[in-house]
Amino acid sequence: MEEAIKEIVGNFKKCIIVPHTHWDREWYLSFQEYRLRLVKVLDKVIKLLKEGTLPFFLLDGQVSALEDYLEVRPEAKREVEELVSRGALAIGPWYTQPDEFLVSGESLIRNLLIGIKEAEKYGGYLKVGYLPDTFGHIAQLPQILKGFGMDCFIFSRGLGDEGEELGSEFLWEAPDGSKVYAVHLLQGYCNAAHLGVKGLPSPLILTDPYSRPTIYYDFYEEEPEVDVREALSKVVEIARSTAKYSKSKVLLLMNGCDHLPPQANLKKLVDKLNSEAGREFFKIGNLSEYLEEVKACKGLGKFKGELRGARYRPILWNVYSTRCRIKELNFKSQKLLESYAEPLSVLNWILRGAPYPRDLLNYLWKELLRNHAHDSIYGTGIDEVHLINEARFLRVIEGAGNLALLSLYALGREAEGPNERIVVYNPLNWEVKGPVEVIVPSGKGRVGEVPSQAEELGVYGLRRLTFIASVPPLGYKVYSLHNGELKEGELGASDTFLENEFLRVEVSEGGLLKLVDKRNGAVYEGLNLFLDEGDVGDEYDYEPTEDGIVVTSGSVRAYPKMESKGPVKASLKIHLKLMVPKCAIGKRRAEDKVELPIEVTLSLYRGLPRLDVKVKVVNYAEDHRLRVELPTGIKGGRVVVGSQFYLVERAKEPVKGEGWVERPQATGPMLEWVAVVGRGRGLMVATRGIYEYEAYEGEEGTSLRLTLFRGIGWLSRGDLRNRRGHAGPPLPTPNAQCKGELTFEYSLIPLKGGFDVEVIKRALEYTTPLMGVFIEGGGGKLPPSFSFARLSPEGLIISALKASEDGRGVILRFYDLTGSEREVKVEFFKEPLKVMLTNLLEEEIDKLKGKPTFRLRGFGIATLKAYFK
Repeated sequence: MEEAIKEIVGNFKKCIIVPHTHWDREWYLSFQEYRLRLVKVLDKVIKLLKEGTLPFFLLDGQVSALEDYLEVRPEAKREVEELVSRGALAIGPWYTQPDEFLVSGESLIRNLLIGIKEAEKYGGYLKVGYLPDTFGHIAQLPQILKGFGMDCFIFSRGLGDEGEELGSEFLWEAPDGSKVYAVHLLQGYCNAAHLGVKGLPSPLILTDPYSRPTIYYDFYEEEPEVDVREALSKVVEIARSTAKYSKSKVLLLMNGCDHLPPQANLKKLVDKLNSEAGREFFKIGNLSEYLEEVKACKGLGKFKGELRGARYRPILWNVYSTRCRIKELNFKSQKLLESYAEPLSVLNWILRGAPYPRDLLNYLWKELLRNHAHDSIYGTGIDEVHLINEARFLRVIEGAGNLALLSLYALGREAEGPNERIVVYNPLNWEVKGPVEVIVPSGKGRVGEVPSQAEELGVYGLRRLTFIASVPPLGYKVYSLHNGELKEGELGASDTFLENEFLRVEVSEGGLLKLVDKRNGAVYEGLNLFLDEGDVGDEYDYEPTEDGIVVTSGSVRAYPKMESKGPVKASLKIHLKLMVPKCAIGKRRAEDKVELPIEVTLSLYRGLPRLDVKVKVVNYAEDHRLRVELPTGIKGGRVVVGSQFYLVERAKEPVKGEGWVERPQATGPMLEWVAVVGRGRGLMVATRGIYEYEAYEGEEGTSLRLTLFRGIGWLSRGDLRNRRGHAGPPLPTPNAQCKGELTFEYSLIPLKGGFDVEVIKRALEYTTPLMGVFIEGGGGKLPPSFSFARLSPEGLIISALKASEDGRGVILRFYDLTGSEREVKVEFFKEPLKVMLTNLLEEEIDKLKGKPTFRLRGFGIATLKAYFK
């Protein structure tokens, strides 16, 4: 033992041991099953902290686990408040432990804002960006953390080869220049779990007459004995692998792991270790103590950009396309809540004096954030977990959607206008000219003096009315509704082509598309090729079958047919069927085939240079991945990808990743859009709920591939070629095969010239469209056209319009996508009583005048708080 102690003490100044648990709310067990264990764990934590047996405990950097506990142990609230207040129990700052790439940037801000607000009710929060298990990190996370007053970040996944030079402590810089101290947990967040324990219990498997088995790992009723030699052996192992990476020369031991209770005998063990060391070298402490040592380091390395490497820990590349229904519902939930329900509630409050529905919105946000917990949004749990996820998303969609519509209806009833009218809302911060679909009584078809197009629904005497509206930024506009229709020339359409002022699309063999941009003569051929590949991976990673069989749509017979043609919209449908292997047998695709019916709907609108695509697939097969290929014909094209508060230019070829624990994949995450940019032309794809793409360079140029879905049957497999070992328990997940009818939506947007923010605006107009409602009766003093605020110059994108947390003001949040520092001007609909620039906690940074003007860094996020009479 003496030699072991000498080795540790010789390489490090001290050792800080942090007792903790990592709490997945739902994963390989359901939420309720985990909550039963949570109660046992936190009962023990509270007992040990109260009696002083344990001086400190970290509750995984989140608050939701504590809420889940107190919901069934309300009598423990006072004890919890006492422990949190004196710093013995660390909670927050997050509400849940999220993924970062699958959720919006605004939802990450709300995760922290709600987490901090809830944690403060109990006495305080951990002021560290602690994300120990998230599968990679967005480039803008340092700016988000700094906006909440946090300057430290702790993580375990995401470093690639740069980690060899950076070490385990470095400075991480956001695109706007914000920096945080970053700590890489080299061996993960469980490096000192079960410290000194010899042998762990076998998994406990329980079942009742009606359910699947319940599996508890590391389950024990009696506290296991610890051995100081065993503990020293483990610490030496950690120290040896850490020594060359540590800049602070402080050894950090994370004493805990997934769903583990605290070690009751940890303090005694530490006393024995210090006795062997002859001084107080080992200490049970908190993360803040360790981070003070990190901040004292001189000459730390610096890294700028995303953290998406897998040299040390798996990044689990393909969670972005697992359980596609979850991804689609998340997209809809976020949009309805962020872009419609909240802003329209603000307009109703400010313009009509209606009560702001704070409690309802807070409930909807919490429901959404519960689904943003990483295992939930990834789709990497058992089937029961994701059935509950779908139900949660539907609650958000129903609540936010109806709140938005009723708010818009209330505004429209008090706006000036004729007895029958349509009010249209624009959630974006620039004037939008785009399509609106509204349900109106049959016979109604003329919308003011703009062209319109009607489709009878055949129920309740209703029809769907489509027209092109022009609506001011962050505002609404009233359109009169009349009998009859305004006749105007139709768009070009037949069974095999569609055409408007800007684009012509032609359907060829196999349902492939030829898209002609009439503005610059650019032609894109072979678009919308479907690729069906075998997948013998798991919920985390795609694994191709050994036979390499890929079924494509290029040579199948397609049946195109015009669906509608009018002055506003022209559309056609293409029906085709792929015959694909029924499943995989071992590592190869089966010889038996099943049909994979595909229906593609193409739509062009008057005055819009984009082609909207809707794909319906009826999936009868298993163990496969369906992608759609979009060749651009651009040789050496740049690939630019939408990200949270940012745009990322990524390489087409993955890094080699020699010696990585998980081989790099060609696919990557995207948020709402991806573009291939060439000289004087390009092709952007905007998506509604599709999050995974691949860009590759072929003989004919750069092509994009969007992953529509993966069908797999296992939570985790241990026999993958691209990853070492399991990522979770090897449990069957039949619902992850994604059988049944699936729907996917995207839009093809050719670039007239180069790439700029104007092109991104076109993508956001597709993903965040205008919303309209029909109104009969009413009429009042509100103006027929209204804009809450106008932002200048160009290149600013709204993120939030909400009531401030103090309940008296309005928060307007936006960000820059030009990358250049500029002077920003905000013109509200009327001069506020006062307005200020705030941080993300909504605390004042600087007072501004009634027409605010201030400097904003390139890729900076700005939050204004305004008070109105």
